Amino acid sequence: YPGIGAYVGREIQILRYPGNQSRPMDLHYYDRASDSWPQFQGPVPQTTRQGVVQYNLFFPGIDRHRFTGLGYIAEERSVGKYFFYRDVFAILPIKGSVVNPSYQGEDGELALFTTTDEAYFLTQNGSSNMRSIHAQFAQTVRAPLPDPPGTLATFSIRNIGYAVNQRPGQPVRLWAYNPATDAWTRKSDFPGAARSRGVGFAMARRGYFGLGLTDHGQGLRDL
Repeated sequence: YPGIGAYVGREIQILRYPGNQSRPMDLHYYDRASDSWPQFQGPVPQTTRQGVVQYNLFFPGIDRHRFTGLGYIAEERSVGKYFFYRDVFAILPIKGSVVNPSYQGEDGELALFTTTDEAYFLTQNGSSNMRSIHAQFAQTVRAPLPDPPGTLATFSIRNIGYAVNQRPGQPVRLWAYNPATDAWTRKSDFPGAARSRGVGFAMARRGYFGLGLTDHGQGLRDL
């Protein structure tokens, strides 16, 4: 069960959850040049979990900082039957480090987008609040998403973040976030069928959205 992957250049990172509590998580990356999946040696969450997030930031626009962490486990003793982790690990150009303070945002399954040196976190099916973590670990409360979040698909184009909000019985809305003004702008609604768990990504300064599930759990293939 991979977490939310991160990519940069010719590499795609996947943190693998083996589905067995006795086995540790391991971090692999796909290298396009060699068409191979080497294992990455670096700090990863020691507690086996699902929904781990990964992302890369650059500070000051050159040095890459790799981040891995958060996620959740099913826990009968917790409110809502889930326990959400708040630890994040960073691999810096020289060494590894635990991100301090730990994530201070809302409990829940996360969606994120990144700009050059900052990651922005939203909560799926939860609070509209948004929080960011900088490449040097500082956290900032940002303008909340104007809609109550359903399932979210996110991507970024030229340092503008986009969130596709999928709520039952509502149009699939697209919102753009400008970090320079800390403001959201509503864009045209997605013209396709309503869905949940659609995916979003960006290539060559264009945003893409599609796939996902119908209300009856049927898989969709449009993009």
